[in-house]
Amino acid sequence: MFVSIKLLKHSATIRSQFRAYNTRARDELLRKVYAPFKSLKEGSPEYKSLAKSGKVWEEYHKPGDDRPYLAIQATMVKELEEIDRWKQLLENNNKKRVFTTALINKYAHQSVGIEGNNLSIAQANTISVKLAKYVDASTLLPTEDANETIELRNHILVCKKLVEAALAPSDTKGLNETYVKELARGVLIDTTSQDMIERMAWGKRTKIGEYRNLPIRVRSNNLRIFPYPAEVPALMGRFFEWRNESIKSKKLHPLLAAIHIMVHFTHIHPFLDGNGRVGRCILADHLIRNNLLPVVFQDLERQNYLQMMSDAQDHNPEELCELALSTQLDMLRTFLGTD
Repeated sequence: MFVSIKLLKHSATIRSQFRAYNTRARDELLRKVYAPFKSLKEGSPEYKSLAKSGKVWEEYHKPGDDRPYLAIQATMVKELEEIDRWKQLLENNNKKRVFTTALINKYAHQSVGIEGNNLSIAQANTISVKLAKYVDASTLLPTEDANETIELRNHILVCKKLVEAALAPSDTKGLNETYVKELARGVLIDTTSQDMIERMAWGKRTKIGEYRNLPIRVRSNNLRIFPYPAEVPALMGRFFEWRNESIKSKKLHPLLAAIHIMVHFTHIHPFLDGNGRVGRCILADHLIRNNLLPVVFQDLERQNYLQMMSDAQDHNPEELCELALSTQLDMLRTFLGTD
């Protein structure tokens, strides 16, 4: 017993030292990222203007840098050409509608699963069928966790609307601020996150679907620096401008462009919760609009996904791009047949 207590105390000391190290490392990184503010008087007009611009965070992280994606594109020419041959067959809108609609439950189930939801794909299918008549969680899956049921219900409903919007005529507006805020509201409505955000948040109250009013961090990476709330509106405004210009330039294949758009969005992390789910909706939307399928990864572990996303935000998107490309190819071959 004496040894066990000693080991426990030692373990607690190590954890405490690790937390202290993480805190120091994060503080040092924050000082490095926001170093340009050192020369300004806090509270001055220049200080406030720079803070609201978001340019300090943006200049340090460069989320719109497409060079890593262009480098990957140069190494995947044959695979991307094969994807382009397959996607020509999806330009028949009937096929595209059938296939993308068939993937809604799987895509929604995978997306909430990445966030820790434990419901099964069979339960996702049950919810989808029952949604024709019911929306209340206690009716959809009465014996399961209500919040998990609501999360999955919400994502299925959001994906249904997303598919309809993405299948609309090509001149229909795509991604914009209103649409993204609607997605954020859609994935969180009636969940415990809504209660947390609207009733228990510190400072000025906000609502789901509105940009966050608090600084945030993620447990998976204490050294991931997201912009401060004051920076978010300007950063999101430039995000939409960057997205539109990137698409117009056609430098990146639509598959790689979709991944970059998702990574850029999640790096800003504009909402208090639901950023990952909204990011994956943005990914699906762009793929469908470009005659591709929303990627449903097979046997994807949450930690592996989080690591790939973190690497991509650090300008190392190779693993994420390779997985998305191979998955897209497998799905196109499965749905459209093989040679």
